[in-house]
Amino acid sequence: MKTHVGTPCLAEEGSASTPPLYLLTAGSHRTRSEGLDAMEAVAALAGEAHTSDPACACAVLTRYVHVLNDAAWSSDRARTLAFTPWLIPLGSSRQVTLRGARGAWLAARTIHWAERAVDLAAAVLAEAGTPLDAMREDPLQRQDPLARMNSIAQTILGIEGAERCSFRYLLQAVRGATECARRAQDPSREPEAQAFYAASAALWTSFAAVRAAQALWGIDPLFERSVMDACLRAAVEDIGPLLVLSTDPS
Repeated sequence: MKTHVGTPCLAEEGSASTPPLYLLTAGSHRTRSEGLDAMEAVAALAGEAHTSDPACACAVLTRYVHVLNDAAWSSDRARTLAFTPWLIPLGSSRQVTLRGARGAWLAARTIHWAERAVDLAAAVLAEAGTPLDAMREDPLQRQDPLARMNSIAQTILGIEGAERCSFRYLLQAVRGATECARRAQDPSREPEAQAFYAASAALWTSFAAVRAAQALWGIDPLFERSVMDACLRAAVEDIGPLLVLSTDPS
């Protein structure tokens, strides 16, 4: 199927149930002829003027989508395939009463991403001959990804050759994910900020997955891109649960 920048290409001519397919690109654009990011496409489908902050969409989800849209996808096609199923649902997502619930859900989700990043680092350490079994048996550290990250960081730094890029960049990614989790738990954070940290935690974890793959199996650019895309798609799929939330805890 051919796609066009800024111009919809109907997947099935004359079908009212099939949305136009736009080729989504990174960044915001001054006009539709220059291109569209995911939220600009939402505005186009909703019949709004060109904007990356459509009135029809939830502000929390908009912030979340902005970060993921501009991530390091392997291609514009990969970005487009991930977001297209959610463009129309996002266009009817503006429910002010759900703002707090969506922010809280995303704040909790940062813990998930931080734990995945820590687990990836633990797998690399185990392969390097430094298993973290003792740490996993500590219930306090198992429940606190920040404590686990600190332990892993100290272990990595103690490994001979830890200055190798695979270890150094992996540690950087773990630190990024866990710092996002720490900041998102601050009760004073606005829901939109929690959305930013959730998407950022997912990005850091995708980098951790790539660095772990490099450390475990070597460098293969094609494989690295597929790993990154898989992590980013999982983050985009979190739009689904956010759309069906029905209560605001605040």
